[in-house]
Amino acid sequence: MDEMPRLSSVAGVARALIATVGVRDAIDILIAQFGWDVAFSACSLLEGPDAGAALWQSVAGLVLDDLAA
Repeated sequence: MDEMPRLSSVAGVARALIATVGVRDAIDILIAQFGWDVAFSACSLLEGPDAGAALWQSVAGLVLDDLAA
C-alpha cells in the first residue's frame, strides 16, 4: 500500500507550486499527483491572497471534469 504524505507536507508543496507556476497549474499538478480530495484538503490549510483562488480552482476543476465526462 502506498503511504500518503502528511497533509501539512502537501500544503507546503501547494504553497511552493503556487509561488512557482501559479494557482491554476499548481492545482492541476496537485490533483494529478495526490488526487482531488488531498489537493482540496491541502488547499484548505493555505492562507494568504492565493488561498481562496486555490480552493476555488480545485472545486472548479472537479466540476469541469465531471461536465466533460
